[in-house]
Amino acid sequence: MRRTVSTALILATFAVAPAAAQVGGLPVFNSGVNSGISLNFDYGMPNEVAGEGKSLGFTGGAALGPIGFTATYASHTPDGADAQSWLGATANLKMFGGPLIPISVNGQVGLGYASVDVGAPEDMKVVQIPVGVGIALNIPTPGVSIKPWIAPRMQYSRTSGAVDDSETNFGISAGVNFGLVGGLNARIAYDYLNVDTASGDKPATLSIGVGYNFNVPVVPGI
Repeated sequence: MRRTVSTALILATFAVAPAAAQVGGLPVFNSGVNSGISLNFDYGMPNEVAGEGKSLGFTGGAALGPIGFTATYASHTPDGADAQSWLGATANLKMFGGPLIPISVNGQVGLGYASVDVGAPEDMKVVQIPVGVGIALNIPTPGVSIKPWIAPRMQYSRTSGAVDDSETNFGISAGVNFGLVGGLNARIAYDYLNVDTASGDKPATLSIGVGYNFNVPVVPGI
């Protein structure tokens, strides 16, 4: 029974186009290029069109100068279905902003991938490629820094196997990052993807997360 419910739910979720951001159940994070090494743990709460349930994600990032990279592993468990494992990565480039400029503009290209068992002879493979721009405002305050950000994007979505389809849609994510003492941080984010669905509702995800930033000394000449 569980496999039947799982298959029906997943096929319904992906019938028109993959109803996910970059990785299942988590927003596309695009708040800028942070210096050093970062580790983040996020808990995602997708809406019904995006599979509902919960998503747990672990992201590691590294940056030096204006260039940064992230890698993500996420486990998305839709309501009534088995967990889906996702892998994701982003490459980021700071195009505007600096230590004395509170506003930053960041370009980003990402990749998300999952192979989902839907009970068919062939697994369903899902590829997501978001390309967008993030705009962030750094607000330093005593004891904590606040960084609101917004990131519009275009996203290419491709499924093969049990569901064979591809689409390019507009998406947008936004959130607030909080820099706490000693490198600790917290963040909240929301993601919306403009995908046509039978119900007319759009996939959306809310997430909360915590993390830690390790500053790396600047190497002269780099």
